[in-house]
Amino acid sequence: MLNDVAEHVQKTRYGCLFLSLQKRTHVGSVVYMHTPTPEAQLMDTNQYYENVLPHHFLVTGMANAGFELLEFRFDLETECGGKPRKTLPLHYTKAKCYMNGWPKYYHVLFVRVADDSSTFQL
Repeated sequence: MLNDVAEHVQKTRYGCLFLSLQKRTHVGSVVYMHTPTPEAQLMDTNQYYENVLPHHFLVTGMANAGFELLEFRFDLETECGGKPRKTLPLHYTKAKCYMNGWPKYYHVLFVRVADDSSTFQL
């Protein structure tokens, strides 16, 4: 479980993060992450982020380490205020925390499917 961790990793250290997750898990292991959206990372001046973590970078890095994406969804439960955009899809209007009109956080869930440690290279 990595709650609000991945966005604080230095860009040059993501390889180490993915490799560490690979080394400490086995086929069937589940990894959960809760992270601010890239939009929130760009706009939130009350937090310090090492970098902006794009969704595709996280999903691709985990896939290269032998993980499959099980679920990717916006966090609709965390409460922090804000208002949704007028053009937001109906499902996301149920969120309780917005940044620039979009839900501020997302949940992502991976399962380890590959046992071949050679799939990941730094």
